[in-house]
Amino acid sequence: SKAADAPPEASPAAGGDGQKDVDSPATGGTVICITETGKPLPAGEEASLKFLTSLRRFILLKTDGMELGIGAYRIPRMGKEEVNLPQLYRSVVMCGGYHKTIQKKGSWKVVAFHMRVPSTVTNAAYMLRVHYEKFLLEYEYTFWDNPDIEMDLLRNTRFTREQVLLSPVPSGPPKKTDATK
Repeated sequence: SKAADAPPEASPAAGGDGQKDVDSPATGGTVICITETGKPLPAGEEASLKFLTSLRRFILLKTDGMELGIGAYRIPRMGKEEVNLPQLYRSVVMCGGYHKTIQKKGSWKVVAFHMRVPSTVTNAAYMLRVHYEKFLLEYEYTFWDNPDIEMDLLRNTRFTREQVLLSPVPSGPPKKTDATK
């Protein structure tokens, strides 16, 4: 079986993301990142890279061909640094997801702390919320199995998880243009 042949780094105990099988038998689609199965994003560079590939595929489908990192979907900056989108997603999900984060006063400041945004960025909480809404909110609603039942009312129905998993996987790194250099 594929699970028995999986390398040891695929186990959560070994620091992997626990993903042993890239094809999801439930949908027939290709699972790039564990977040596409409804689970939270684990820490680690490999998980973050898989998340960005998954997000690229989602944005390509959502925008009918726009690429993450280019034009309107250029990676945002705060201060002199690009916003770490995997860490932003991880931080908001740790706080209970977008819905709970907007309801609880001060939650976006907690997210900014987790993101290690410099204190010189005085509008960090607001800007992180804006970036989350643009880049990650529909992704969260499509994939994360939020334990809150009320979230079913807010869940994005534009794409099902299966539609995204059946769409093509982007190949190679994002294209660089003069606008992204």
